[in-house]
Amino acid sequence: MNSESFTDQKPRVFTSEDAAPKQWGNRLLACSLCGHTFKVGDYWRWVYAPGNYLNLETCEKCDGADVLDRYKAACDLIRETGSAVATVATLHRQIADIQGQLADTQRALELIRENYLDGNPIPWAMEQARKERESNAKAEEK
Repeated sequence: MNSESFTDQKPRVFTSEDAAPKQWGNRLLACSLCGHTFKVGDYWRWVYAPGNYLNLETCEKCDGADVLDRYKAACDLIRETGSAVATVATLHRQIADIQGQLADTQRALELIRENYLDGNPIPWAMEQARKERESNAKAEEK
């Protein structure tokens, strides 16, 4: 069943050589559809996936004439779902930011209430501005 190279896309028997993780970039080789990790003696086949897809490995159970179509459909679903998940995550971050801003505003209002018994910060702000102007004028005189 084994031929010269797995890239011929023909069925192969998984060998001890195939089982060496360095053969596959230090990862265990597994079926791209069901996740079955290949063991010595297992049927497996490498399949070229054209376009915007990674090539795949398939086990005997998942292999068939439509394996590439099933694999592409699964990849497309993952991409669509991943996009939706990313959008939801972005919305959650934006909501958290808004909640933080709201908490800051609420705390600012509490501080205003605590520091200005009349509840009107405008006279205080005017007084602060006048004091700053006077302080700056004195500093310029020196």
